[in-house]
Amino acid sequence: MKNQFIVLLTSLLTSYLFTITNSVANDWKYVGISGLSYGEYNLYVDIGKLEKHDNLVVMYELHSFKFEQFAPQGGYKSQTQKWEYDCKNMLLRALDKILFSEHMGKGSIVSKREAKTIDWIGINPGEALEAKWRVACELAKG
Repeated sequence: MKNQFIVLLTSLLTSYLFTITNSVANDWKYVGISGLSYGEYNLYVDIGKLEKHDNLVVMYELHSFKFEQFAPQGGYKSQTQKWEYDCKNMLLRALDKILFSEHMGKGSIVSKREAKTIDWIGINPGEALEAKWRVACELAKG
């Protein structure tokens, strides 16, 4: 049942994202709602910035939170993340992350983290991360 859900979610997301790729590059495309309770956010991906390097794909995400979040540097309402996916070995890793004071990546930068050496994370079939991995790798195929 869980695998059927992941396959359905991946199929829906991929179909939706393929239908909107003709719009302006570097534009955030709404994917859906994610997170739990106070950490709930609207999830967007930037199809225009999709980067492909052999079996590796880099995809950018924007999380616009329903409620203000807090970091040691201060409160923030949105964040952008750069993710790298290994389409051959079913791995992913978070690269750069920027926290913004306002929704949709607007306002001042609260915090910025640039990855130096980030370990790869293995993806288990049926996990929510598998859906993100599948979408990134399907989009990279073109």
